[in-house]
Amino acid sequence: MRSNLLFGFAGLMIAGIAFIAGMLVEWHFLVVQSTIGTSELDGTWQAVRMELEDGVSNNAAASVTRLTIAGDKIKQSGMIGDIDGFITTDPTQNPKTFDAGGIRGAGNEAVRMNWSGIYEREGDTLKLCFSTGIKGERPKEFKSKPATLLILKRVKS
Repeated sequence: MRSNLLFGFAGLMIAGIAFIAGMLVEWHFLVVQSTIGTSELDGTWQAVRMELEDGVSNNAAASVTRLTIAGDKIKQSGMIGDIDGFITTDPTQNPKTFDAGGIRGAGNEAVRMNWSGIYEREGDTLKLCFSTGIKGERPKEFKSKPATLLILKRVKS
């Protein structure tokens, strides 16, 4: 009888732990996953100003730089060629953060590009400040030197 009680108690404990674990997983997907997204950035954006990591403005590059964001996909077209890649954001951070990357070119010419940065969207204006490279640190404020600052306007369809 005592062993039956122990087995029953052990079964109840396992069921309780499984229930709690399931609730934690569901909480993770409802709360954490909902904060990681790009919906406020979805659309096509045309660069209007670009300041490079050395602080120099490059408005010629800005005039041909365009981003299209849809969910976790990003496409950049510009002077350095087209880049198809991914983007993730975390709007719970202050300032809001993003990580993006992709491949420019193909075959032996392919180059992996990575960005770690911060963003701010006000209406139809998107401000991105980011570092490039493997060891690039995420900027803490919206200024070039040592990061790249890119100001974009939403393209109306």
